[in-house]
Amino acid sequence: MLPIVLDSDQVNLLMEDASRGANAKLKINLEDQEITTSDGLIINFKIDKFLKHCLLNGLDDIDLTLEKAKKIDSYEKKIENDRPWV
Repeated sequence: MLPIVLDSDQVNLLMEDASRGANAKLKINLEDQEITTSDGLIINFKIDKFLKHCLLNGLDDIDLTLEKAKKIDSYEKKIENDRPWV
């Protein structure tokens, strides 16, 4: 599932395409933020930059934390040095 917002005209075009049943094929290009219909019509969509990054890189909350592991470790060492009583 791709969490995007489309206006009503875009939704109507996609619903019309979907009415073709098995012949309806949509191509979703997240990187370029485009949906291509069976007829080759391109519909552009907007998506949050951070969400797009997560989806393109297959990141969940744990992966996002691990991405920042070096910064977290560095911060913890700094706190340990600056405030050894903590």
